[in-house]
Amino acid sequence: MANKSNLFGCFNILNRNGLKWYVDQYAIPASLHLVLPEKDTRIYPFVPEKIGVYTRMFNYCNYRLPLTKFLVEVLLFH
Repeated sequence: MANKSNLFGCFNILNRNGLKWYVDQYAIPASLHLVLPEKDTRIYPFVPEKIGVYTRMFNYCNYRLPLTKFLVEVLLFH
């Protein structure tokens, strides 16, 4: 069962249209090379070299993830 301390039960349900909406709504640059996981892919264990983001953070918390060019370069380097 999924809860805030158990990520094994959290699955991807976002489709391409939903991803496009978030990209447009929050002006997410293409340079971040977004990848939409397969449907029903678990968020945990984490995929190497990827950052998982819950869309709930955008919906309920007015959350934005500001990634400066410097930070993106650091993440790409490592």
